[in-house]
Amino acid sequence: MRKLWYILVLIFVLTAGAQAQILENSFHLNGAGDTFTNPAFLHSERAFEVSLGLNLEADFNSWNPSLVMRYGSKDLDEDDKDVILKATNDELLRLAVEGRPYLNVKYEQFGLRASGQAVANAQVPTEVLRLALKGNELNKEYLWEDVNGEAAGYLEAAAMFALPVNDFIDNPDLPEIIVAVSAKYLHGLAFGRFTGEASIETQLKDDMAKIVGSGEGQYAYSRSGTGFAVDFGVSTTISDKLKLDASILNLGSITWRDVQEGAASGEIDVNISDIENAMFDYELEELNSGPDITWKVPRTYRIGAAYQATRELTVLADLSFNQSEATGFTSRQVLAVEYRPWDFMPIQAGLIKNSKAPFRLDLGWGMEFANFELGLGIDNVLGLLIPQTQGMGLHLRTSIRF
Repeated sequence: MRKLWYILVLIFVLTAGAQAQILENSFHLNGAGDTFTNPAFLHSERAFEVSLGLNLEADFNSWNPSLVMRYGSKDLDEDDKDVILKATNDELLRLAVEGRPYLNVKYEQFGLRASGQAVANAQVPTEVLRLALKGNELNKEYLWEDVNGEAAGYLEAAAMFALPVNDFIDNPDLPEIIVAVSAKYLHGLAFGRFTGEASIETQLKDDMAKIVGSGEGQYAYSRSGTGFAVDFGVSTTISDKLKLDASILNLGSITWRDVQEGAASGEIDVNISDIENAMFDYELEELNSGPDITWKVPRTYRIGAAYQATRELTVLADLSFNQSEATGFTSRQVLAVEYRPWDFMPIQAGLIKNSKAPFRLDLGWGMEFANFELGLGIDNVLGLLIPQTQGMGLHLRTSIRF
């Protein structure tokens, strides 16, 4: 019983505050800080506002703490391997990390924002793990493609403008509509990229079993770049109970200069009966100057809705598509509820569906005051209890407003 209480307390603490992590729309918005989600959110009741904040998030589409705790140091039997494979995404292992400190100033419909951005996306084929746990068929070659990774750090300076369309249309029955744009200058600090592919084959010849494989990859990095991007957003209040919004974020790119690039390759040849004398040969090329890299900033296309059923209960929905050069085009669908036992305390629970991944349950709890906001969130809360579930993620959001 004590262990159960520990788990419940852990869930409560770690899942605090998914105010802008489970969903990016609500009846309770931070007019300055939420412009990362939609520049139309700049329009708020406050005429002047200064916001200083930090957003952090990390998400992995396979495994979870419960699985690691149960099987991390155990000799695995076939049933154990089946559990691990069930907790592994069927096609790709994906990792996404993002950090974002910011300073935001708004006055009426105008806003300025300075922020630091750090993003990383990576993916490798799931087949790597399946072969390690279950082996492969004899005399069959397995190809591992779509091994990609990218990471970038840059500074962002944004100028925002939000315009109420109703000011120009003489129609009292028209719901409030806000359109907005954000123009951003991007100053690159560091960038790295890796792409690769490999193959492996188990051979049986003359009663001798062996494993042979080869792989190659290319990588590049830079510590100097500049670029531009724009965000577009629209928000409307249909009624006192229903709000809708949509946004397109990060339409732009950074050109990285002074690029250094290289390549690596390797081969393995392992005789199963003589593993100690396994051959592993690799070659690492010297770095060379490469051409400039035009890197499209990971972008988002989204639409959201918030329906305030009662004073305490809001139903939320969100559909978004994300695109990055490392992981391609992915989607995210959300249906959630937000309950506020007190006005300052949002509690959210949401069903989330990401591309090529099963449904998951995300939870959140936070605190929001006139001048302070703090929230923590967790993706796939069942991963704290059930080893078979796929993926986990954590989010942190905090801001001080004046």
